[in-house]
Amino acid sequence: MYEGSFFVYLIGPVKGCSYDTATNWRDEVVKMFPSEITVLSPMRGKDFLRGTAHLDIQSQVVAHDIVARHLTTPRGITLRDRFDVMRADAVLGNFLGADKISIGSIFEIAWADLCKIPIILAMEDRGNQHEHPMVRECAWHIFPELEQAVRCVSGILLP
Repeated sequence: MYEGSFFVYLIGPVKGCSYDTATNWRDEVVKMFPSEITVLSPMRGKDFLRGTAHLDIQSQVVAHDIVARHLTTPRGITLRDRFDVMRADAVLGNFLGADKISIGSIFEIAWADLCKIPIILAMEDRGNQHEHPMVRECAWHIFPELEQAVRCVSGILLP
């Protein structure tokens, strides 16, 4: 990391999603941010899951690489994701179109809020599965479009 860089952790549904659904929007967000912002994704280092139609840690194909195996255990996921949230300068969540609640994302919101880290969400105004007073209260800003949320994060972090 060089001086002046910022970390943004990306939250959003993973369990039950296809690998592509869980990663495509994250890949697009990386392209939207200026070079001063480094994205931290819970899906990094999990390319061995490419092609998986239904991500679920309880039934995933075990990685052949010992490090990947450790990082995809319940403990490995929890510890790395919490570490990433707590070292992030901001958290960006994408709940648009979510068809069920992402419990992991709710944990990540709580960790970020506890650490006073800005939380910016992309979420529908009404009817989203993550619609809850505590989610709304912890979020600094909520936008109906992902691009608006990305611009807001940049506006908070960059001079």
